[in-house]
Amino acid sequence: MGQITFKRDYVSKTFDEILNDVLSSLRQQGYVIASRSDISYILIESMAYIIENLLFYLDLQFNELFIDSAVTDEAILNLAYQLGYQRRAANPATLIVPSTAATVNEEVRNESISINRLSRITIEGTPINLEPPDSFYTWPNKPADYYYQGVLQSFTYTGGIERFTSIDLSVPAGKQPAHGFIIAVDLEGNVFYPYQPDVLNISGQNNRYFLVYYYNDKIKVLFGDGNFLALPSGVDITFYYLVTDGYNYLLPFLEVILNSSSGISYIEGTNMETIEQIRYYAPRFYWFGNRFITLNDIKQGIYLYNPNYVAKVYEEKIGIFATPKVRVNVYKRARLGLSQLSDTEKENLKNYLKERMPFGTDVEIVSLVDRLIEVVVEVSVVPEPFADRRNLATAIENAVASEFANFDFGGTINVGQIWESVNEVSGVLSATVSILPQGNASGRFETKPDGASIPLQYSALADYIFSLREVRVSFVQ
Repeated sequence: MGQITFKRDYVSKTFDEILNDVLSSLRQQGYVIASRSDISYILIESMAYIIENLLFYLDLQFNELFIDSAVTDEAILNLAYQLGYQRRAANPATLIVPSTAATVNEEVRNESISINRLSRITIEGTPINLEPPDSFYTWPNKPADYYYQGVLQSFTYTGGIERFTSIDLSVPAGKQPAHGFIIAVDLEGNVFYPYQPDVLNISGQNNRYFLVYYYNDKIKVLFGDGNFLALPSGVDITFYYLVTDGYNYLLPFLEVILNSSSGISYIEGTNMETIEQIRYYAPRFYWFGNRFITLNDIKQGIYLYNPNYVAKVYEEKIGIFATPKVRVNVYKRARLGLSQLSDTEKENLKNYLKERMPFGTDVEIVSLVDRLIEVVVEVSVVPEPFADRRNLATAIENAVASEFANFDFGGTINVGQIWESVNEVSGVLSATVSILPQGNASGRFETKPDGASIPLQYSALADYIFSLREVRVSFVQ
């Protein structure tokens, strides 16, 4: 997915400009250089080359100080964290399994915590064994019948924890850190949890927390000063954390569950927030003291509440002295398309938002099916020779669905991003992508064409939201 960055020219000078400036200054002082082979000219030329390189790196470092012009992932993340922005890591896919249908193995069990692996589920009398990558775990302080997809990691830090100790926990290639799924136990059995601003106490554990920062290839853990955030006791402390496939994981026997009466249910995972999303949201994030200040804060708050929710937020002003009112049009994301929230889900979301809204602000939660713009994505593919077309079509469908999952709350479809993702699928030689809005979509969106009048972007108007109905894959040869 491409990035749009803003470049600041702190010291913008080319090699020729530097050389000409020096030569011009010398001529004004009466110094004459006979030819380009003159030793003086060679030295000046070498100096100009060195200065150009120094200015390039000075310019690069200067741009890395600003989130809208930084180009390295780590700089963008560090700047976002300095703004108080909290990156959302991956949400693991979840199986909800009644105890009668679950068989578990003990992975971690001591006096302080217990983490079990779901080794088998029984669906209508038929057992299904679960092996990596289809591994699901329980987690402390989570419901006992919830099992989260991923790979359990552990790391023991030796040498003792001092004030403001920082520890890096590695994330294996191809995996994503699961948001909030990290816990630490010291030698005395004290359990430490990720710090959450809106949670004052977890099971009476006082102030045993640590700060967590999520990067692409690691999790950075930071302990406190020993007062506001307590420090572990003893020399060693062991971390347990979950890395997951997020939205990229698809349960292989999902249809079996959906067509059974076993009582087992499945919640789809979500991917970690991308660098592009962080670059967009962090400078616009003003959430302070667990209170929303801007409409964008509300959107971000909904995302943190449930990453599978897709929302548009509007402020309604009726009369000068009317109570401020915020209107939220929200849906649940599925692998294909969006669905409405139940009355209970809308009420729970409303209560969550009202606790964080400015005093006196009213909140209306709607889930309007007539505001959805359903689209079909048609993909025409030239496959590689001997490619398995059935598996290739599935991979292309997943790539398109993943792009829709990353769009900014359903607001804009970027055809170029979908095209890039499809052409990156293994087995695709080349492909074209077409967007087909369904039904009476006229007047609900606008397009931004290129020079050949082919739309590059589809932008939903008002409070409309795009919903992916179907991906149609055809092969040219």
